[in-house]
Amino acid sequence: EFDDDALFIVLEDCGHVMEFENMENLMKGESDLVEIRRCPYCRKSIINTPRYKDLVNNTLAKEINPIKERVYGNEARIIERKRELNEAVANFHNIH
Repeated sequence: EFDDDALFIVLEDCGHVMEFENMENLMKGESDLVEIRRCPYCRKSIINTPRYKDLVNNTLAKEINPIKERVYGNEARIIERKRELNEAVANFHNIH
């Protein structure tokens, strides 16, 4: 099924072995979804395979983290909101 000169890559995240060219197409190809790419066999996120570390970091920095910041706010806003919630819980306990 594979050429004699085919190269393979082991996915560190799940241990599956993929034909290198197919894996490159999967990792670097276009996608309609904003997500970390997954093993086509077990669907585990591919984040620890050294070959794709830069690609994963780039996806996080340019696609995923900006969405998380829009949804949850920046770190300063999260800290402030956490303080407000802790204060509200403390006040609730004092009243009840």
